[in-house]
Amino acid sequence: MNDLENNLPSLPSGWSWAHVFELGEVVTGTTPAKSNAHYYGTDYRFYKPTDLNAGYYVSKSTDGLSDEGLTKARLLPAKSVLVTCIGATIGKTGFIRAEGTSNQQINAIVPAPSLCQEFLYFMCISPGFQRSILENSSSTTLPILNKSRFESLLLPVAPLKEQHRIVTRLEELFSDLDSTEASFRRVKAQLKRYRQSVLKHAVEGKLTAEWREKHRGQIEPADELLKRILAERRAKWEEQELAKMKANGKVPKDQSWKKKYKEPEPPNTEVLPQLPEGWCWASLGQVACHEPNSITDGPFGSNLKTSHYTESGPRVVRLQNIAAGQFVDERAHISFEHFLNLAKHRVFPGDLVVATLGKPVPRACLIPEWLGDAIVKADCIRLKVQDELVVNKYVMLALNSLPIHSWADRIVHGVGRPRLNLEDVRSIPLPLPPKAEQGAIVLDVENKLSIADEIQKTVDANLLRSGYLRDAILRTAFSGHLVPHNPSEEPAAVLLERIRAEREKKGDGKRKIGALLKTPRPRKTRERQERRETQKQLFKGRY
Repeated sequence: MNDLENNLPSLPSGWSWAHVFELGEVVTGTTPAKSNAHYYGTDYRFYKPTDLNAGYYVSKSTDGLSDEGLTKARLLPAKSVLVTCIGATIGKTGFIRAEGTSNQQINAIVPAPSLCQEFLYFMCISPGFQRSILENSSSTTLPILNKSRFESLLLPVAPLKEQHRIVTRLEELFSDLDSTEASFRRVKAQLKRYRQSVLKHAVEGKLTAEWREKHRGQIEPADELLKRILAERRAKWEEQELAKMKANGKVPKDQSWKKKYKEPEPPNTEVLPQLPEGWCWASLGQVACHEPNSITDGPFGSNLKTSHYTESGPRVVRLQNIAAGQFVDERAHISFEHFLNLAKHRVFPGDLVVATLGKPVPRACLIPEWLGDAIVKADCIRLKVQDELVVNKYVMLALNSLPIHSWADRIVHGVGRPRLNLEDVRSIPLPLPPKAEQGAIVLDVENKLSIADEIQKTVDANLLRSGYLRDAILRTAFSGHLVPHNPSEEPAAVLLERIRAEREKKGDGKRKIGALLKTPRPRKTRERQERRETQKQLFKGRY
């Protein structure tokens, strides 16, 4: 045992520390050239980090390789442990139940035959080992743990018979947790469907059927209100235009100047369903305020780039800020000078912001009162509604509803990244109730969704607790306190020696214990001592 290992925390009797490379062969994946279509097919599974979401039960891959592609990769046997060692998901681990290959983001451990393969997987997902992956990776924007450093990481190894007892107990406990978590996820899925059902019933008039019956004949129908608002809008425009002409010393000879007025396009009602009595269809362009930039998208191209962002200043509202019905406080800033140059794209409290890229589209939320000076970015639309005609919260609910999403799905542009343009947004058909009914709808929806939100908080809290419980169970397991310990069983040191002998017999004996540490190990005595102390602190209380 080298100096470094002498300073590791003590383990239960019969346990030993071991480097990853002592427990199996480490294989870094490769990605055959995408330009050669013959490399890809369905002959062999090609595992990527997203495929490891299945954790202990990885058996499927989204992509595959052909026989020809396998010549550019390495076939991994079933029950190999795959660990992501590059990128934001560094540390994500999967236990493959079917042979396959992996891409270059993954280091696979092919366990030694004498080792309990399942035990190795559980060690690799333990909190201590996951932290050691992060602590030994490069501290850059894209974290990377190279093969050499990965192989040199240490794991606590139990005697073989105890390994099997630990795995059996972990499978029992995690099976119960899996069932519980699956129940909570089903509740979350049901809540999602419930929310969409509420919004769908809201924009179809089903939520307020009794309200309409109670107020029959007392409320101005939406189509009459819309006609009046549009007439007032035109009259106001004519008044402003006439004032401009008189100010410039021009007297119109006839009424032809009125033809310059551009009426907002109504929706095509031939393809739309029938609405309840008193409702009508209106386009989003019709319900927008008649003022400059009441519907405007963000600046494109060089007008606003990531390099323009600053540590503080006016906010930039981006796609990640817009959730369905909720403003997400993800921060991006620009200088005040730049903000003034982009004032056309400014948003104000109470405005709607509509995301036009991604899935689903559109999705909308309100600009909160506390946001302060802000502009919208590309693929985000600022919408200020005509408040005499519509309630902004009702428009938000409608834009987040399934009927509107289904309509948008028929006109989106692009396949991989569906997008609506500004004219698409103007043409979105809005099921328009009388304004008083809009308020009743908003109140009813908010009451129903608030109950769903409370249930969601409870579910999320329980899922979080379940995750903490998993970590606690793993810590208990790898500190030697999860299952009974039998001191008469063959110790792990003997097992490790047998694995070493098996490797040497196979002709892999050139790689001796500690060989992988020669490169990263400091030569100077002072640096070596500092490294020892650091490792002691990293492993203290970890497992």
